[in-house]
Amino acid sequence: MTTLKDQLDNCQYLLARARLAGDDDAVRRFSEYRELLIKQSASMKTHLRLV
Repeated sequence: MTTLKDQLDNCQYLLARARLAGDDDAVRRFSEYRELLIKQSASMKTHLRLV
């Protein structure tokens, strides 16, 4: 099982590759996925502060 940080690192890598390749569709998809992962991370941090 990969951690949220691992998923974000992988997404960042794939996003950079998509940008280099000029693949606008992949850039959009990985940007959206990255945003989702960041929101999940922020939600987890907020939850842990409240516990």
